[in-house]
Amino acid sequence: MKRLLVYTTALGIAALTFSCYSGPQAEEAIQEPVQNKVQIQEPVKEEVQPVVEEKVEEPVQEISLSRRYSVEGKNAAGREYNGTVNVLKTGKGYNLTMKLRTRVIRGTGTLEGNRLTVLWGKGRRFEYDVRDDGTIRSTWERGEEVFTPQR
Repeated sequence: MKRLLVYTTALGIAALTFSCYSGPQAEEAIQEPVQNKVQIQEPVKEEVQPVVEEKVEEPVQEISLSRRYSVEGKNAAGREYNGTVNVLKTGKGYNLTMKLRTRVIRGTGTLEGNRLTVLWGKGRRFEYDVRDDGTIRSTWERGEEVFTPQR
């Protein structure tokens, strides 16, 4: 009876075939010359790629706008107004609540870089610039609005 033995070594995989006999066959096998047939496969050589250093840029730290602001503005009709705006970070965006005397206007906003885009009320879209001094400013054809951080 022939058997196949397969094993791994540091150099690769080896296979050894050998025969097993019992009784009279064993005596005959002892008389036969021994033939060693061991085949060792060389390990697969992998190409090693050189390590390339990548310049990783520091992520831009998002400005925190969450706070209470004073708001002053001039509407398209030229009338001035003032009040407060509360800005609260929620997930990837902001919830804004503007209080002007007895009127409350709610909006949602997103910040990209220094540009705050807010949808006020029923979808009126305004673009604001976040300034280095902490103020948030929007201007349009016949009006403007400025949020100033309260201390």
